[in-house]
Amino acid sequence: MRLLSPQVLRNAAALYGVHVVTYALPLLTTPYLARTLGPAAWGALAVAQAFALLVSLLIEFGFDLSGTREAARRQGDPAALGALLSGVTLAKLLLTAAAALLTLAAQQWIPAFHGRPLLLWVAFAWAAAQALNVMWFFQGIEDLTRVSTLDIGLKVAGTALVFLTVRGPDDAWLVPAVQGGAALGAAAACLFFLHLS
Repeated sequence: MRLLSPQVLRNAAALYGVHVVTYALPLLTTPYLARTLGPAAWGALAVAQAFALLVSLLIEFGFDLSGTREAARRQGDPAALGALLSGVTLAKLLLTAAAALLTLAAQQWIPAFHGRPLLLWVAFAWAAAQALNVMWFFQGIEDLTRVSTLDIGLKVAGTALVFLTVRGPDDAWLVPAVQGGAALGAAAACLFFLHLS
C-alpha cells in the first residue's frame, strides 16, 4: 500500500521534524531574549519578527502549497519541473521586490522601526531567505530527507548562536540575523542539492 511505504513514512517524519523544530526552538529562546534584551528591545524585536512573518507570507504567496502539488504532478518530467521551479522562483523574486518597498514604507510609518532600521532590514532579509527556500520542491518530488535534516541542523545551530551572541538590548538585530543566516544556508543547500539532481 503506497500510503505506508517507507519513503512516504520517511518524508512525513522529515516534514513533521522541520515543523516541530520551527515552532519548538523559539520556545527555548523566548525567556532568554525577554530577560536579556529588556522590555524595549524585546518589544521591538517582537514587532520586527511579526512584520517579517507577514513579509514571508507575502513572498510565499501560497506557492509552497500550489508549487508542491504541481511538482508532485510533474515528477516524471524534468523539463516541466525545471519550468515550474523557474516560474515560482521568478514570481517570489518579484514579490520580494514588492515586499522591500513595503518594508521601506514600514520604516517610515511604524514607530517601533524609527530608531531601529537595522533590526527592520535584517528581519526583512530573514523573511526573504526563509520564503525563497525551495523545500516545497523537494516535498513535491518526495525527496525530503536530506534537505529537512540540513534545515533542522541549521535551525538548531542558529538557536545556539542566539544564546552565544545576544548579550544585551543592542544585540536585538542579531536574532533575525542568525535566523536569516540559517534560512539562507538552508536555501543555498537546497539549490545545491537541486544542482546535483
